[in-house]
Amino acid sequence: MLTNLESHEDGDVLLRSDQYLQLGCDLRDLPHLESSLAKAIDIHNCLVLFTAEVSITYMDLQSADALIRWTGSLPEGTDQLRCTIWNIS
Repeated sequence: MLTNLESHEDGDVLLRSDQYLQLGCDLRDLPHLESSLAKAIDIHNCLVLFTAEVSITYMDLQSADALIRWTGSLPEGTDQLRCTIWNIS
């Protein structure tokens, strides 16, 4: 189902394929999250679906709101990629 599948043991990218990207990071650190995502994909030309599992539920309200606001500010690209973000704080 996934093509060109690669897994990584170091860095923020944990798993990558042509259709899927998995990052591990602290969701409260938005500058680092944005930087990691921008290094991994062309953030301006991708349409990204974020899945944060249940981690956002356990974040403090201010951080969760900031994360939701940040995801809403991303550009709407044309290429589709599913991105799972793991909260590893």
